[in-house]
Amino acid sequence: MQLVKLDKIRIDCGTQSRCKLDEEMINDYAEMMQEGAEFPAVHIIHDGNNYYLADGFHRYFANKKNGKKEIKADVVNGTLTEAILYSKSANGLHGKPFTREDKIKNVTEMIEHFEFGDWSDREIGRRCCVSGTFVAKMRKQLRGDKPDTVKFKRNGKEIEMKVKESKPKTEKPKKELQSTADEDQSVIIEMLQSEVARLSEENQGIQDELDIKYYDATPEEKVRAMQTIDELRDEVRKLKIDLVAVKKSRDQFMTENAELKKTVAALNKKLKK
Repeated sequence: MQLVKLDKIRIDCGTQSRCKLDEEMINDYAEMMQEGAEFPAVHIIHDGNNYYLADGFHRYFANKKNGKKEIKADVVNGTLTEAILYSKSANGLHGKPFTREDKIKNVTEMIEHFEFGDWSDREIGRRCCVSGTFVAKMRKQLRGDKPDTVKFKRNGKEIEMKVKESKPKTEKPKKELQSTADEDQSVIIEMLQSEVARLSEENQGIQDELDIKYYDATPEEKVRAMQTIDELRDEVRKLKIDLVAVKKSRDQFMTENAELKKTVAALNKKLKK
């Protein structure tokens, strides 16, 4: 952490992720600072020449309102691109919640950006603290289509993939089950998969609803909504664990069953001799 002069900080380079600042919040912050309240340091990205403010605009203007010349900052070396990306996610995770207009602004800027526009809906959503579904709807409105390729990061590497056209699912012929035990295992797996899919869909539905209505919800509604999402996520997590365990059990049973069949066949040959 270090002190950075306010007049050296760039705030005009697209790192402001909100449509407008909350003047009332700036005034409240300024009064609290005058009374001795300690605020977290703002986040700045330095490219060797410019200091880009990536997080902390309300704190920046509150200090300016109080006539301060410097501000406490966590300064990290990086580029303007990194500062823009940081601002999209950091401002959506704390402080004043994003309004619907803020979300639309951020997603629109990402989709129309020459560098980020071809990223997947899910990746843009993650950066902007919205759902992938929200991004898909925005992309459709802005472009009317999806990109031919999408980019995403895996293990620190940027990967580019072609978008495949979705094809109607064709029913595969069911294999004849070899035993009642196999049938029981398959039924359990299907039930768990169905429950996981149901809960995932319900969770996504709630997230989409929040994307649309979060900005005008009461604090109590926001708390209840977040609790519901956390509970659903926990249920999905547990069901996924159960599903993996059942699949392992099924695979082990089928392996043992195959070995037993080989043993029985070998014994039958010996008996015939």
